Amino acid sequence: MQIVTSSQMQEIDKKAISDYGIKSLELMENAGKKVSEVAIKIIKKDSLLRRQSHKAAATVCICCGGGNNGGDGLVAARYLAKKNYRVKVFLFSRKLSEDTSRNLELLKKKKIQFAFVNDNSALIKQKKDIFFADLIIDALIGPRLKGEVKGFLKEVISFLNKGKTRILSVD
Repeated sequence: MQIVTSSQMQEIDKKAISDYGIKSLELMENAGKKVSEVAIKIIKKDSLLRRQSHKAAATVCICCGGGNNGGDGLVAARYLAKKNYRVKVFLFSRKLSEDTSRNLELLKKKKIQFAFVNDNSALIKQKKDIFFADLIIDALIGPRLKGEVKGFLKEVISFLNKGKTRILSVD
């Protein structure tokens, strides 16, 4: 596995689109599918470590931002739901990128539940669903972030990090 910087990831995406003709929606689909595969491996490994057989489907909480990183999370939600995992999707922005909006529409067609969480009181109301999940997928912010995280998303990340639930970040 190779680790790349934020600017390198942006360049890789740009080249994939311009040089190889891969559409950004296709990149999002591929990324989200891979995230779901990694999530399943983590859940299975954790259940083996705890010597539990997950007879009931595991629950995955997916926290999405409005950018393409959030779209990756929405795609992962579809794949996990298709594999019969219980999926809870929380969107932390109403301003969505075009591709993320398209994936939200697909999520609606599949009747996968989601909720917009716009402030701290709404976040606290979701605390039980978030922290009783078997895994949290953080699809809040991707490689286009400039500077440090601020405002409500900073509070969300701090909130998630206070729990004991394992977090898989999509970056």
